[in-house]
Amino acid sequence: MIFLRTLGLSDVTAPGRPAARDVLAQPKRFAFLVYLALARPRGWMRRDALLAAFWPETDQAAGRQVLRQTAYLLRQQLGDDAILGRGKEELAVNAELVTSDVVAFEDALTEGRAAQALEHYHGDFLAGLHVPDAAPDLEEWIAAERRRLRGLAMDAAARLVGEEDRAGNAPGAIFWARRAVALDPLDERSTRALVELLARAKDRAGALRAYEDFARRLRLELDAEPDAALRRLADGLRAFAAAPAAPAEAPVPLAPPSAAAPGALPAPPVRLRWGPWRWAAAAAAVIALAGAAVALAWVARHRGSRERLLAVGPITTIAEGDTSRLSALTAELLSTSLARISSLHVVPLARLYELQEQLKAAGLPDAMLAAARQAGASQLTQGTVHRNDAGALQLDLEVLDLASGAVVRAYRASGADLFSMVDDATTLVARGYGVPSPRERIADVTTQSLVAYRLYQEGLQAYRREDPAVAYRLFLAALDEDSTFAMALFYAGVTAPDNVNPYELFVRAARLAHHASDRERLWIVEQVANNIYSPTVDAVAETLAVRYPQDPYARMALGDVHVHRGEWAEAAADYRRVIEMDSLSLAARGRTRPEGASAGRCLACDGYYRLWLTEVYADSLPEAVRVAREAAGRQPGMAVPHGLLAGALGRLGRLSEAAAELQEADSLHHGALDLDLQNAMLDIRGGAFASADSELRVLMLDRAPAVSGNAGWFLIISLRAQGRWREALALARSRGQSPSLQEGATLFELGRYREAAAFYQAWDARLTRDPDLPGLYAKQHAWMMAHVAACLAAAGDTTPLAALADSLQAAGNRSTFGRDPLLHHFARGLLWRARGNLERAAAEFRVAVWSWTDGYTRENYELARALMGLGRAAEAIYPLQAALRGDLQSSNLYVTRTELHELLARAFDELGQGDSAAVHYRAVVDAWRHADPIVHDRWANARDALARLTAHEPG
Repeated sequence: MIFLRTLGLSDVTAPGRPAARDVLAQPKRFAFLVYLALARPRGWMRRDALLAAFWPETDQAAGRQVLRQTAYLLRQQLGDDAILGRGKEELAVNAELVTSDVVAFEDALTEGRAAQALEHYHGDFLAGLHVPDAAPDLEEWIAAERRRLRGLAMDAAARLVGEEDRAGNAPGAIFWARRAVALDPLDERSTRALVELLARAKDRAGALRAYEDFARRLRLELDAEPDAALRRLADGLRAFAAAPAAPAEAPVPLAPPSAAAPGALPAPPVRLRWGPWRWAAAAAAVIALAGAAVALAWVARHRGSRERLLAVGPITTIAEGDTSRLSALTAELLSTSLARISSLHVVPLARLYELQEQLKAAGLPDAMLAAARQAGASQLTQGTVHRNDAGALQLDLEVLDLASGAVVRAYRASGADLFSMVDDATTLVARGYGVPSPRERIADVTTQSLVAYRLYQEGLQAYRREDPAVAYRLFLAALDEDSTFAMALFYAGVTAPDNVNPYELFVRAARLAHHASDRERLWIVEQVANNIYSPTVDAVAETLAVRYPQDPYARMALGDVHVHRGEWAEAAADYRRVIEMDSLSLAARGRTRPEGASAGRCLACDGYYRLWLTEVYADSLPEAVRVAREAAGRQPGMAVPHGLLAGALGRLGRLSEAAAELQEADSLHHGALDLDLQNAMLDIRGGAFASADSELRVLMLDRAPAVSGNAGWFLIISLRAQGRWREALALARSRGQSPSLQEGATLFELGRYREAAAFYQAWDARLTRDPDLPGLYAKQHAWMMAHVAACLAAAGDTTPLAALADSLQAAGNRSTFGRDPLLHHFARGLLWRARGNLERAAAEFRVAVWSWTDGYTRENYELARALMGLGRAAEAIYPLQAALRGDLQSSNLYVTRTELHELLARAFDELGQGDSAAVHYRAVVDAWRHADPIVHDRWANARDALARLTAHEPG
């Protein structure tokens, strides 16, 4: 399918046709294609009308020649069937081959799927496109379409605001209200709705910021003022400006307020899984910000102002007492405080020390100035702190220009204690940059306890050393000194051991976030939203990347957003950018380090992991192999790249190579990799079930619960692939007190569909409906309901499917996990198939797919079944092959590899491709040789087909 992107960006994607993107090189040709596809009434257009719109000044003969040439070139780039002709006078786009985001947007709106419609609306129609020498009527058509589509998007956002508000979901209503404001920053109705929602949510400061942002835009762009009603609303909010902070029990504010001072924060790890392995990946250091329009305006004003990137260097203490601790605390507290200054981006001292370690490990000059330059700063602060004659603390601070080394500013700050001295220094620095200083005292937005702050900083140092156990104890000690210290509580959640529920800690931190600075408060809120799969995360990450295009954490967050949306190429580009930005950490790992030098944190390593995972999701496994080899080459002696390489090779069926890479990874990991389990998984992929089962049964006797548990889990997978479903069910039911999801999958395979549905419904009923974790619940609930839908459809009970699909859509839209918002299409596909409309069923199954390899392989299977029912066996092959390249578990757990082989064999057989069919029939025959009686007829059919296809083979 050829897909035209016209909303917010212009693009053409056509799988298998790399020349399609060449259309973009000629704006008139692209506009011609879009007009032909979207101008109303849709369908056939007369050549005379096209000539009048695109070549108004050209005579008929020359114009028709240009028109023919344009149509010819489009067919060359998109395929002969993309542009249709009827007689000599009419042209049309082939709607079966060419579609667009406008069509998807309008279809979603027509079907009442407003949230999904807005997923397609990324900005104005044909934004920034100029069509040279075109008629004014064409420009007017583009402008009219732009207004119409923006209006539809505004109406959809307003409708979602109302729905969420009526449902009592304040965060959801605020999220869509912000989206409405971003769509049209000058729309007073949207701004009023946002201000009112924020005010009702007790975020009066955020409400006032939203109003002030709107008023400023109105004055700058229209030389006007907000209407009287909105001004009165703002005056009322100002009257409450001095009201006390919300109590600690306030709900978690999952919709980010409108602005925050920039700054750098350590990034907590996100736990990602590959099979039974756990790979730590650094999460984005997100600062929640205003809508994209405000962020773009900020970038436009400050893109060239390098003086606003300030590194905070060391502070030397010449006071009596504990000088080393006072020095570190002064620099860290000053970093935190300066980061609250509007439009000032701060590189903290901790990051400079980290860069120094990387420079040293890479054998490069590692002076503080070199580290500051490596961070991208243009200026560096340094100074001394001591007690003056009056007994107060005094900070003498100077600002160095990194290009010249000259002192460009100097300040003297003082205070009765560390907190008041840092407040004074912050005010002076803000004044030097000509911007307002923060209103709150630094003690009011961190902690009132110096002891607590010291323990917190020591905890951060342990965290950066990747010593979470020590860090966790230090954060708890800080909380013993100040139980309202939100950041200490948040990082206690980040470093919590396995026996501690991090969600509880995160939510408590969010409830206390009003005790933190705006930057840290919003950081906490964003991370809580990220951990519970709240849709607000995507908007915040996009805005962050716009405002901080050079921040690798922001770029990583944007890559994650693209992964959620299934935009693999965009995600890969983002992760490549992260690797490029943090390449120094790779250099540190690529050299022998001097004694005492550590490699420091490696964001680029996490970028490589996520890039590899993206290529796997995109079913670009040869590229995943290349990425893993590249990572291994740049990180000699590191085990993880070899593990990733083994994973990609195994999926490609290159099992001996994968085993060799696993051996290398285990050697580099000092034997800590569970190599026997990994090799058993390779055996399952290769159909060597006897070997896999033997190894797994031995591992099940291991005393370590993790080892025996994983072995039992994969043994069930192996038994299911062999059609030994009764054994698999018994094993699944014997695994301790908690039920296994494989019990439901095995009941389904045994044809006990209603029991399977009841199993998943019971699982769903046990899910925790914690009001603080709506996205997490939505993710789990949608997943269970998808399985229920599959079971009911298989049982022939289609009556509940329509309502179930609607419930799936509502739940899926509240989760940011990429698979979830699409699951309702799977249920709708089951319903259309039950109604006998295989064409509609196939279309729904296809759009349900998030990742062809690791999305939900039952979707692949049902799509292939529908296509085969339509007589389109050739189209069924790719979904099945991709599913076989998927993981052995997770979303791939709900159809066995042998069933995929069985359907793939039939597809090749129908196409007359006997050799390929025989390969897959043989896999079925070998796997099901000792299967349950319920499988015997299917096994016999495969055996007979294999005999027929190989009857004339020699020997």
